[in-house]
Amino acid sequence: MVSLDSWKRTMFLLCGPETYDPDALKAGLEIDPDDSRRFRERFEAVLRYRPLTADEYEKDIGFHFDNDEEMYGYLRAMFDFLFQRGPFPE
Repeated sequence: MVSLDSWKRTMFLLCGPETYDPDALKAGLEIDPDDSRRFRERFEAVLRYRPLTADEYEKDIGFHFDNDEEMYGYLRAMFDFLFQRGPFPE
């Protein structure tokens, strides 16, 4: 499993409660293909292995989810927005 520290830092900085800007994250990912690939690989690992709990995500990123399913649903929507042309995550 890849380290999630850099993924968490990026999510906190651009998708945390005080700086929520998925559009800026998406634009930034388009600048450097290598950074984008690494971030995507980490994001895919989060979705595949589900290493985080909703409580951990709240502690590390600052967003509250009632349960893990709700959190992973949001993360899937965010991934789709960033990499699959999905709608803006609500």
